[in-house]
Amino acid sequence: MSPRELELMKELVAAGRQGRTVLAANRFGLARMIEKHYVKTSLVGVHGVRYVITRRGRQALADEMKTVSHA
Repeated sequence: MSPRELELMKELVAAGRQGRTVLAANRFGLARMIEKHYVKTSLVGVHGVRYVITRRGRQALADEMKTVSHA
């Protein structure tokens, strides 16, 4: 994961089950996470999307954190 993706994943974990609403202008970095099924989406209003980390995403983040701590 890139540093930005890692930061976004941590933010989503902190947001909990409710996820986090992100405006269209701030979605950079999430596309790859969605493709890998680490994050799921739902529409919120006209310009917003709610992002929630999936179980698979939590596992990927845990694996990444292990890798980073051993580096």
